Amino acid sequence: MVDELQLLGGWRLESAHVVDGETDIDRIMFGADPHGLLHYLSDGRMAVLIADGGRTPFANGRPLATNAEMLQAARTFTAYAGTFEGQGGRVVHHVDMNSYTNDIGVDYPREARIDGDLLELTTPPELPPGQSPMRLGWRRIGGRR
Repeated sequence: MVDELQLLGGWRLESAHVVDGETDIDRIMFGADPHGLLHYLSDGRMAVLIADGGRTPFANGRPLATNAEMLQAARTFTAYAGTFEGQGGRVVHHVDMNSYTNDIGVDYPREARIDGDLLELTTPPELPPGQSPMRLGWRRIGGRR
């Protein structure tokens, strides 16, 4: 059982794996060393940013990135924000801003489990075609509340 108070604060991404039922598949999402931040605020808002671990700087710096560099940057980064609510062993992210514009206004339900400073969020197995279920491991920033 996870309640909203347990979620409050900042979390740093530690792992991201595709799952098949209860089994992790060898394919790692967001590269071998993913970077991510997840924040749950006391006003009921949340935000998440995730980047592939192997991203490289633009050759000529910003704002001189080539179209190919911008495309690669977009493919290796995701972010969304909205509100959240705890529902027993789940948390639902109500998305109102998203780097994937088609998902604005969509709810993202996640199975949630907290063990000390670790938060595990798993997408439901019933996802739209082309999307893979994943399990994300987060560690609380700054230790226990």
